[in-house]
Amino acid sequence: MDKSLMDDTTFINFFSKPENIYAMEYFLECYLNLEEGSLKDHFQLLFEETLEKENNDSKTNRVDILLMEPEIITNVEAYRNFGMTEMVKSAYYIFNLCYLYLVKKKEYQEVQKIRQINIVENLKGSILEQKCESALTVFPLTEMMEIVIIRLDLLDKVDYNHGERTKDYVTFLKYLKAKNSEERAAFESEGSIYKKMNEEIAKLIRSCVDRKDFDHDAWNEKLAFWNGEARGIKRGEKHGIVIGKERGIAIGEERGENKLIQKMISKGKSDEDIANTTEIDIKRIRELRASMT
Repeated sequence: MDKSLMDDTTFINFFSKPENIYAMEYFLECYLNLEEGSLKDHFQLLFEETLEKENNDSKTNRVDILLMEPEIITNVEAYRNFGMTEMVKSAYYIFNLCYLYLVKKKEYQEVQKIRQINIVENLKGSILEQKCESALTVFPLTEMMEIVIIRLDLLDKVDYNHGERTKDYVTFLKYLKAKNSEERAAFESEGSIYKKMNEEIAKLIRSCVDRKDFDHDAWNEKLAFWNGEARGIKRGEKHGIVIGKERGIAIGEERGENKLIQKMISKGKSDEDIANTTEIDIKRIRELRASMT
């Protein structure tokens, strides 16, 4: 069954995959009016597990697409309908993010700003409509926290000027608004990114993954591997020399891989399953399993 990207299941399953981070990088470049490619490899992609109850007292914390870069965290949510209830929920999310990252996660204390972006198809309620008369409205809560409302229903109704990237930005939002693959296909003449996205979305829709059936463990295992490599590169680059970078990569990869293998073993996964998921040599997996017994 064909779906819109504004469908909650499709949105999160597409944009929360590390291999699709290019799409969110492109969107934020357009939103921030930055040159194309300037945010490439700039973000660390996190997942909603960071707000589960073992990390926070609340059982209801949830975010969709969580991106961390130096000095700022951005959470992106998609809503078919957005009213005061959802606005309160957004404030709740952003304050919990502040608490989690600045208090409980000491390594994130350098973060100076948290941004909650809500991409909205339909706005509900007269109060919000009065406050959000433009296709883009920013609500600064404090110097370090802001909620952003992007209205897809106003893209064709207002004289929209977003700087040099206005056309790219509006085109991307209209793409999100497209109802099906046929409408999305019409955007391929606007740039190669749309053809790439269409191919990935087609695969996703064919797989018919429902959010409630989404394999969080497998996704987090893959993400742990991906982030482990990224941290290794970052550590190496900090030394400012080639050998430091190489050692950083090696250390990050080895530690990240070992932790990942141990976690999967503890969950009862076979050596073959682990090898297929991580592409790590099965001999090394068996050696690590033997060392755990």
